Amino acid sequence: MVRLVIPFEFVADYATTSAIIRRSLHWEATSKLPRDLYPHIKHLISLKNGDRSIGEHYLLTEAGSKELAFPLQPTELGILRKHQSRGPGSSDFVIRFKVPEVNLYFFESCVGFVVLEFVYVEPESLDAVEMANYQLKKLSLGKCKFLYDKGIEIRTKKTESFSFIPFLNAVTTSLEVVSFFDDEDRLPRHCFLFSYLLLDHIPENDVDRNRFITETLFRGRNGVHNEYVPSYMEYNLEQNPYLLNFVHNIFWGISQEGACCLAYITKSTSQEFFLKSRLPENIRSTYFYLYMLAMAQRFSLLSIARKTAALPGNVRYSIEKLKQDDAVIMKIDALRQDIVLYGLRINYLQVAYNYHYTIFYEKLRDVFRLDIQHAELEVELNNLGSLIGMIEQRKQKNFELLILAIATVFALVSVLSAGLDFFNKMNWFDKICPFHSLASLGLAIGFLLLISFFALKKTGLVKTRKF
Repeated sequence: MVRLVIPFEFVADYATTSAIIRRSLHWEATSKLPRDLYPHIKHLISLKNGDRSIGEHYLLTEAGSKELAFPLQPTELGILRKHQSRGPGSSDFVIRFKVPEVNLYFFESCVGFVVLEFVYVEPESLDAVEMANYQLKKLSLGKCKFLYDKGIEIRTKKTESFSFIPFLNAVTTSLEVVSFFDDEDRLPRHCFLFSYLLLDHIPENDVDRNRFITETLFRGRNGVHNEYVPSYMEYNLEQNPYLLNFVHNIFWGISQEGACCLAYITKSTSQEFFLKSRLPENIRSTYFYLYMLAMAQRFSLLSIARKTAALPGNVRYSIEKLKQDDAVIMKIDALRQDIVLYGLRINYLQVAYNYHYTIFYEKLRDVFRLDIQHAELEVELNNLGSLIGMIEQRKQKNFELLILAIATVFALVSVLSAGLDFFNKMNWFDKICPFHSLASLGLAIGFLLLISFFALKKTGLVKTRKF
């Protein structure tokens, strides 16, 4: 089993997108819940948790499969083929597969994921599986050919081919997808893998065994072709920071490109049952749920980082230019709110009662470098927020100066008015030269108005034009 995870960013707000999906017949909400997680964690991606959920999970319906042009029915066989090519990863291979379900996840941070589950049917070799995974990562680039399995020779011209691109285009339109983060012609260039490999046997010699496990997990978690040789540092199973080993025959490999679980069958009958039934279900439900939660955190931060990087460069070093652009100030305030809501709503550290799930989730967060990216964004947005704070302080100071100037003018005019009334009552304008008295009064008022003008000019509320 391998799940292909395709991240995207949508333009509408979360509530609007949720309403559109629920009204359509394309997607059906799933009631499946993961096991052994804290109650508030297992309901984070759920319709049943109301405002306390941060995302929703849907499955593609039969009607949606037709309307959105998905090329295969759940029970229908497809063929992935690649041959007659050159260069690295050019080995010929043919592999049959099914796509039993198509998942949709989306979150209140306006990021989402389309997840295609591929099940390979009787693969000829592990090399064929690894090459198929490598090609699936480049799903929209047309590097390999998908064919319908009609029970005829697959190399004949009668074999009908198909593509997943029309489906991705339909999803882009229906969900108002604005970006796949790494796009080419509005199609995703980069997908992520989540897989489970169960092998009948592996080399018995310890050296060969370690080498085999290391190389298989390296290719499985990174989705590279089978001719890619890892660094010698990868071969230390105990010190490799990208590997987990809970049980002696169950391993996890985790990278920025994906996650892969490798298990092999031993002589224990009871464990064989666990590896073939219970473990695959745990991987498809709880382990994948935790993977999607970590991916939601990762791409929510990436979305904020992209929007922050898109801010005009001059606002980062010129407070005067920032002060003159109210639209940029509003964008910075919105980003500051986004990073706060990320910390409050999406960024969870403790998730499970089960030790294995806890360690797995911590490894995901560590490999994705979530804490580092979160801290970097907080520092940058706080610095931009400080610039806005300086602007607000200047505005407040200028406002206070304006009030002081107005109060001063009002007080002085009041004093002069009272003095004028006093002169009139004492008949001093008749005794003293009225012309001189009125001239002095006019000069005093003009002087006060001049002082007020300069005070207002200093606050920036009055501007003079230069010729």
